[in-house]
Amino acid sequence: MTLHARWRSALPDMPILPEALDRLPAYVTRYGQTLGVSVRAVGGAEDHLHLLFDLPGNRTIDSAMAELQRATARFLQDVLGQRAFSWKAAYFAESIGAEMIATVADYVTENRRHHDASTTHDEWEDIAEDAASDDESLPAWLREAMSK
Repeated sequence: MTLHARWRSALPDMPILPEALDRLPAYVTRYGQTLGVSVRAVGGAEDHLHLLFDLPGNRTIDSAMAELQRATARFLQDVLGQRAFSWKAAYFAESIGAEMIATVADYVTENRRHHDASTTHDEWEDIAEDAASDDESLPAWLREAMSK
């Protein structure tokens, strides 16, 4: 199964540096091999990372994502010196059909450029998740219940 995944930095004031975005693809691709995960594309912007990868049948999405998040955070901390860096535990993941793999791979690889040019695709950036985290997007009855 081919998956497109995205996760965000837990610390908005600690961006993923351009050098890290340049070095992460080779690291994630090689690390994925140790998990039996075939990484097709890696990209991102200052606050998130995208992956396109093939998940083997003997691994769950949650286990692969947890391991990839742990490994990339460790890489950013230890190798690139972003000592306090961490990812949010939540992630976005969707299955990608064979006809869309090349398109999504190009998008993921060029993600930083898409953000710079404001040509991102909402469905691949999971904008709905971001809106849902805003208290104003919650129904009034739920905001009231949560404030008690």
